[in-house]
Amino acid sequence: MLRKCKWRAVSSATFTRLLIALCVLYMMTLATQERIFAQVPPPSLYGIAVTSFLPDIYVSPTDIQKVRELGAKWVRIYVYWESIEAVQGTYVFDDLDRQVNAISSNGLGVMATVLGSPRYACRVTDHPKDFEFSYCPPKLLEYAGFLRVLVTRYKTRVKYWDIWSEPNDAISWKPSPNPREYAELLKVAYRTIKEVDPTAKVILEGFSPRVDDSGNEDPERSTEYFPSMEFTEKVLIALGGVEACDIVGIHPYRHPKGPLERRNMRLENSVVRSVTLKEELLLYKALLTRYGLGNKKVWVTEMSWMANDRCLQGIDQSEACRNVRGILVTEAKQAEYLRALYTLIRDDPQMSFVESIFWFNLRDYDVSFPFENFWGLTKYTDYLPKPAFDAYKVVASGR
Repeated sequence: MLRKCKWRAVSSATFTRLLIALCVLYMMTLATQERIFAQVPPPSLYGIAVTSFLPDIYVSPTDIQKVRELGAKWVRIYVYWESIEAVQGTYVFDDLDRQVNAISSNGLGVMATVLGSPRYACRVTDHPKDFEFSYCPPKLLEYAGFLRVLVTRYKTRVKYWDIWSEPNDAISWKPSPNPREYAELLKVAYRTIKEVDPTAKVILEGFSPRVDDSGNEDPERSTEYFPSMEFTEKVLIALGGVEACDIVGIHPYRHPKGPLERRNMRLENSVVRSVTLKEELLLYKALLTRYGLGNKKVWVTEMSWMANDRCLQGIDQSEACRNVRGILVTEAKQAEYLRALYTLIRDDPQMSFVESIFWFNLRDYDVSFPFENFWGLTKYTDYLPKPAFDAYKVVASGR
């Protein structure tokens, strides 16, 4: 009996020591993870977007492997509010947690683009059955509440918050682009994010030109489209000098023309000018300077050219090919333009204000997605690399 009680005492002590050891190990693991997550890398020229625009497909282990293989340092992801809080007050972060953790734990930076609103927070009340809430401007009070929850959850891993995407186009801002509304949204986002995390950076999102098959910008303002430079000026006027961003984004698409070629763009004063990419960026910098933002770094938060040789050769007759054939370039040309883009920004001292470029996109979409496919550095099937994949690796290595 005594021997049995002694065995129990020893067993209990051993169990207690084991439990303490496991707890210590667990706490050390958490601390290590927090240190990894807290070590957000510095801004880099070499960023990339990783998205599919297809339901329920997010950053995968293969995506991370390919990003690391490229030598990219930053990843752009999309945060769709309506996917996280479809029901007011009920948050589902599982998918976003997986993405952020996968990127951060691999030593990569996260730029999170926050988009859309759930039905209860959407400003547009008269919407059709198939309305896209991913691009509905939100009610500002509800938006601030969501941002507080979002930034609080990820503030050790996400320090760069990109506010919307291309709001100068009705495709992305329902029912029509409105610079004053976007300025209001940006001010609320900046104030809210800084209250939660003063070290976070807020990005005034890139406005994108709508271009024709020659790469020229549509010069006319309409209910569907607001020329990008004019929209930028209207936003800056609406801000009225209020501090509302740390970084200014831009999407200087010019497909199918390359960085050194000229395309027509409409300036904020309605003058149409033929410009190279360098000249365009310098004009953008001058506009920011006139409104007191000349000290801000510029991030090219999207830029690329669509390429698919099978489409151009008529081998692939899919709808995805037919819809973009006029602005496609060859896969070799895509690689050439990528090298020219990064070399210009990296090596030209006049471009030093451009701090980062996020190539759009890591991977083509599935051809079942019929619009704006073929941006990727790899094909959709099996991540087959295009020549631009190797071109990116070369420039990211400093060559």
